[in-house]
Amino acid sequence: MQISSSSRTVSDMKITLQKTIKGITAIQDQLRNTMAAVSGWNDVQGMQYRDLVRQIAKLTDSPRCTLEEAVPKLEAMIRALQAYENVKF
Repeated sequence: MQISSSSRTVSDMKITLQKTIKGITAIQDQLRNTMAAVSGWNDVQGMQYRDLVRQIAKLTDSPRCTLEEAVPKLEAMIRALQAYENVKF
């Protein structure tokens, strides 16, 4: 089975990753705003709610970091594919 790739395809992947990173970052910001909005809830349920929101926010760090690490690798792949596409046989 042959696998083909082009710099355009990888570039589209990079754009998708960057949009996803922005989306995750926006969610993290919303979660932080939610925690700030309920900071005055000093009862047990309020503390449990803040802890839950904090845990959810923490869970979003790993996928965001993974995607951020992938972007430079995709950029390198784009450069390599562009160089290959420019080779004349």
